[in-house]
Amino acid sequence: MTELACRIQRFQDMVQDRGLTCAIVSVPHDVTYLTGYRSYWEDGPAMLAMAPGEKPIVVIPSALLCPFPSLDEVDVRPYENYPGQSEGSGYLNLARQVVDVLRRWRVRGAMIGVEIEHVPHFLIEFLQLKIADLEVADITSLLQEQRLVKSNAEVDALCESARVASVGQEAARCALVEGRSEIEVAADAWRAMEVEVGEIVEVSLDVVCAARTSVDSIGGLPSGNVCGKGGVLVCDIAPRVDGYWGDSCSVLSVGDPPAGICDMHGVLREAMVLGLEAASPGVLASELDGVIRDHVRHAGFECYQHSGHGLGVTKFERPVLSPANYEPLRKNMVITLEPAAFCEGVGGIRLEQMVHITDSGARLLFDHSPENADSAFRALKSAFTGE
Repeated sequence: MTELACRIQRFQDMVQDRGLTCAIVSVPHDVTYLTGYRSYWEDGPAMLAMAPGEKPIVVIPSALLCPFPSLDEVDVRPYENYPGQSEGSGYLNLARQVVDVLRRWRVRGAMIGVEIEHVPHFLIEFLQLKIADLEVADITSLLQEQRLVKSNAEVDALCESARVASVGQEAARCALVEGRSEIEVAADAWRAMEVEVGEIVEVSLDVVCAARTSVDSIGGLPSGNVCGKGGVLVCDIAPRVDGYWGDSCSVLSVGDPPAGICDMHGVLREAMVLGLEAASPGVLASELDGVIRDHVRHAGFECYQHSGHGLGVTKFERPVLSPANYEPLRKNMVITLEPAAFCEGVGGIRLEQMVHITDSGARLLFDHSPENADSAFRALKSAFTGE
């Protein structure tokens, strides 16, 4: 059985255990998780209909910029979504196809599962109009729970995304010179990642000067703000590669950074290693957050509301490393460690690395730190890695 077939079967079993007749998956990243289809933002919505004992059917727009993968695990039904193709809007055509699938499965007088915060209310109303006595239940948490622990293939995919993020980080280091703006550095990083992958890459770029950040505003979109001599750039780069997100953050400077930034950077590097040493199965998210947070606060700096998070087919998911989250880490989770420090009058910086939770602890998926990291940091890192 293929990995996708295993995912589909697990989800169908969960739907059946909830006493539901079928489920309609509409959140794009959940469709990606169950089918491998990576929708492009200009494509119309795709929906996956699943029922215990039935072959899943995905309803996709007929005009696709990002093609649907060839799969044996699901049947595909296109709907016309390009203006002028047929009468009615694309959404109406989509709804008609979904109704036809449910009728084919003889669904009536039933409870079906939907992702209630995402599914269009128009679709629910249309289904209830066309199929008698139809009720809906929220299944959002089912796939969130299923996606928590990663398979070996997912860990490999996330490792590749981390590697591509490091390509962007290196390009940003090369791009940052006196007189260049945040947006110019971000554009060079984005271009380098797309050239590396060989296709259009969806990217989150939080590339801003440290002076623009605070504990209440951790970053933002890059602007035309120019980096002068001694300027410090917080470079948070997250690419989506083959449906999985990488995430990374480094601190770059034009020449020698201010002393306050140097102090914060040293503390964050120490906090990163302490987090690596503490991360292991069974450790609560709040405990790992405390290890990182306490070190930063002890040094006299303010912290952000979280110090890391899970990622996968989304770039921010469970578990979130925060004081109020008592969720335990599990083997084969992939998380980021993201220590941050803020100081009034100076600004704020953060570092971020992707980490795979293993039986024996944690390992960096890909280290994007500069190769010329100072000897103190290498000594701290060697205590964890043995290198």
